Amino acid sequence: MKYAYQKITLVLVLILFSCSAFGAVGKISLLYGDATILRGDASLMAQTGSELEVRDTLMTSAGARAQLVLGDNTVISLGGNAEFRVDEFINTDDDARMSLNIAQGTFKAISGQIVNRSPESFRLNSRTATVGIRGTIITGKITPEFELFATIRGNIFVIENVTGAQVDVPAGQFTRVIAGFPPTPAADLTQDIVNELATDVEVPPPSAGRMLESSGSVEPAQMVMLSAVATEQEVLEYAGRLDDAMPSRDLRRELAGDSLSDQAIADRSEQAAVDQINESHDGPLTPPQNPDEPPPSHDQPGTIIDEPELTDAEQLERYLWWWYSFYSSEFANVTFVPPVTQLPGASDHYSVWGSWTGGVWVAGSRTPETVNHINSLLGTSTIYNYFGQARGHVYMNSFSAAPYDILLDSVNQTQLSFNFGTGVYSGSIRFHTSGGSGTLWDISLSNGVVTENGVFTFNARENVLNTEGGLIGNFYGPAAESLGGFFNLVNSAQERQAVGVIRAVR
Repeated sequence: MKYAYQKITLVLVLILFSCSAFGAVGKISLLYGDATILRGDASLMAQTGSELEVRDTLMTSAGARAQLVLGDNTVISLGGNAEFRVDEFINTDDDARMSLNIAQGTFKAISGQIVNRSPESFRLNSRTATVGIRGTIITGKITPEFELFATIRGNIFVIENVTGAQVDVPAGQFTRVIAGFPPTPAADLTQDIVNELATDVEVPPPSAGRMLESSGSVEPAQMVMLSAVATEQEVLEYAGRLDDAMPSRDLRRELAGDSLSDQAIADRSEQAAVDQINESHDGPLTPPQNPDEPPPSHDQPGTIIDEPELTDAEQLERYLWWWYSFYSSEFANVTFVPPVTQLPGASDHYSVWGSWTGGVWVAGSRTPETVNHINSLLGTSTIYNYFGQARGHVYMNSFSAAPYDILLDSVNQTQLSFNFGTGVYSGSIRFHTSGGSGTLWDISLSNGVVTENGVFTFNARENVLNTEGGLIGNFYGPAAESLGGFFNLVNSAQERQAVGVIRAVR
């Protein structure tokens, strides 16, 4: 069977917590490099000690590394160019719930009290998957090509949002997820996969460390990053920060694999404590040149700052989101980049699309303003209607034969309606094909969902041709002027498939 799938870019979002009362639910215990906290319409300079609130988005810069400690002692580590948000965090005597969301970048999560009390109450969401946890340490990476989730200790399950397909991932194994297709079966971690999970492989910070050298599969115990051993002076110079980073003796022992004595925990000069610190941070942070010298000047936590001026290339890298499909297996591993040199503007409704050698694509500008706008509509009486078209390819009764093109004619119509007040989202995709007697596809879209990340999903079905699947996409522009997405419907028994992208404006 030939597969056609979608590729997503840059931004996906790590859902972290929704709280019953707004207030600090965690803090940045260690930060190397620059990071920004988006809180409503405000942009705040992040630094070690900055507090995080529900629905805050933390964005790290290239080469940055951050460690967060939540109120239940859950520890989250982020690499550079990561985007992470706090969605749900409740930890009371009567209730314990946590929901995390990662939009892009590498991450590692060491579970705390909430998972220990109620594993089923933890969720980690991305644009294409939902992860449940039955263990203590997970790691992953969100890239333009795929999403990767691995288990270091314990067990997780991963659900692809469009198909609803689920796979269990035990310790020492991983799965890859592509929108519209079931997660790959869990497989043993290899050194190549371990390297993919290393934080900031291409632009490592000083003393970023190295991965254990190994051939073949890697045992769970080997799944921690090792580094050049920190010196006693490094540890002492960071003593105050490390106390914040490790809020409890129990957590320190857990991070050290239950093998650290009370004396080793208390004595930061002991080698065991040094190893624990290195391991818990995926490598030591470089200390200041002079301990008496004040750290680089930053605005105080909570100060509203202007975002730095970004070049066109930087804007493109940060805010361009795309979806694409391929129609032949020879393009499955081809790195695709849309031929866009600057972010689409108002004249293009903030989105563009086209064809490439392997299939079709759609891309657009998705900024924090886009997400904030969608969030402001949820629960209101606003209704947005979008009209556009679909591009792609169709297999009719044979996956081995060349596919037919979706025709861009007057029949080709895509309609989506979003009633943000009632939460009823529906639509349709209609098109003719270039062969198969001009077969008409009339696809109904139902059970729509819009997340606070500005992502939408629909169930998709063509009743006459008996094919079903899903649509996933996102809004483009500061006021959601347009949208784009990827659809995939399959009838494996009859070797029938429709795959492609949509673009629509309101």
